[in-house]
Amino acid sequence: MRLRAYHGVILLLGLVVLGIAGLTVWDALNYRRIGFAGTNIPGHMAASYQYLDDTVDSGLTVAADEMIVLEYELQTEEGQLLLEIQAPDGTTLMRMEGNEAGRAEVEVPQAGTYRLVVQGDETRGAYDIHWEVVPRQIEDAMGATADLIAGR
Repeated sequence: MRLRAYHGVILLLGLVVLGIAGLTVWDALNYRRIGFAGTNIPGHMAASYQYLDDTVDSGLTVAADEMIVLEYELQTEEGQLLLEIQAPDGTTLMRMEGNEAGRAEVEVPQAGTYRLVVQGDETRGAYDIHWEVVPRQIEDAMGATADLIAGR
């Protein structure tokens, strides 16, 4: 009698192990990120990866008298990498693809929560994005000061 109970426990443990193994295989067959190491904190998103077929995003709350200042570097070794800023209604305000780096100033049409979206399409590479939300007057004054220094 004790032997049968022991066999039942072993059978149950075997089924649990097979279930976990099955879930692991299922996850491996449906992978979206491999070798992904990154950060996504307010003001900074960065990652390097061996494979990315997924979306990474961050929300930015912007007032009507503010703008988004973005510094970015996108690196792709293969596949496609896309960076967008989307308005609260889903329209795209800015879009960059592939191997690009630079600085962008995006004026927002209305107050609300905007999305900074990184979309990998079977890509290998890295991205590094810094942003801040600044009042338009400050950015305008900084631009005017830079123009004066440059003699424009």
